[in-house]
Amino acid sequence: DTKHSYEELLKVIKKLPPMTRNVFNLFAVDGYAHKEIASIFEISVGTSKWHVSDARKKLKQMLVSNGVNEKIAR
Repeated sequence: DTKHSYEELLKVIKKLPPMTRNVFNLFAVDGYAHKEIASIFEISVGTSKWHVSDARKKLKQMLVSNGVNEKIAR
């Protein structure tokens, strides 16, 4: 069920640590480049990339543990 999966995804995104969630949303949802995100939060580009990577890892773990379709978690 696509609607359920979307709602579940939003639910788990809200569980991410605030900075990781903010960086992930700017990158994955809003389409900002790492350089732009780094400038906004006064962090390095590497740190921005780390937050996105960490968010993806944590989201996958949470979605799989919640039994959500694995295709979404990939």
